[in-house]
Amino acid sequence: MTTMSTTHRPRQQTATETMTTMSATYGPRQQTATETMTTMSAPYRPRQQTATETMTTMSATYGPRQQTATETMTTMSATYRPRQQTATETMKTMSVTYRPKQQKTTEIVITSGSYTVPCYEVL
Repeated sequence: MTTMSTTHRPRQQTATETMTTMSATYGPRQQTATETMTTMSAPYRPRQQTATETMTTMSATYGPRQQTATETMTTMSATYRPRQQTATETMKTMSVTYRPKQQKTTEIVITSGSYTVPCYEVL
């Protein structure tokens, strides 16, 4: 690894080294493919990762890491945690500031952002 300071340049790295320690300004180091977990800044601790996942470490400013297509859950910010929906549900989970009205069987509700546009069946 490379040790940096505010007054000196870092030393040359050898070919066998796999990580760089950077200052707090530049965020966490890059990860190698063999690592199975990421330690991020104290305000945000992600869940343990499996060996088959690949991930990108991002700064706290940019939110959680990108997810691969094989994952079945999405990590969202702490301020919004939607519930899991079952396959038989017919409405979308919306923000806590707006609750959708009860649906009728003849309606198809399209949810977009913070508003709902009902589309009625043609009889």
